[in-house]
Amino acid sequence: MKKLTLLFILFIFISSCSEDELTYQGEILPINEVFVPSFFTANQVDTITVRYTRPNGCYEFPRAYYKHNGISSRVVAVKILKSLDISCSEPSQEMELKIPVLALRVDYYYFSFWMGEDENGNELFQDFSIPVN
Repeated sequence: MKKLTLLFILFIFISSCSEDELTYQGEILPINEVFVPSFFTANQVDTITVRYTRPNGCYEFPRAYYKHNGISSRVVAVKILKSLDISCSEPSQEMELKIPVLALRVDYYYFSFWMGEDENGNELFQDFSIPVN
């Protein structure tokens, strides 16, 4: 009887898994425009705002992508998930992403924002050097 109960519970568990679950793929989107403060305040959170174009409604859950180059240097882009299981007919839309920055060093922070690629496939960046007061 215990084996039969265990098999029944196992069957219920396996059959409850949905085959309709969405599948996502991560993508990196270029930044269109960057708004940085003229300086950061030490030990306080400041905000950098970036604008990017969301290709359609299949793209959701944006967040900042960071690649650290040393102690105070970062490459920044927008990382977003694209749903692969639904058709999307919404038009592209310019969006904003606010990135909180906590400056722990009293010096400069260097940011390179990925703006995409040119017609030859060369990566384009917009660089900022932001002092910390």
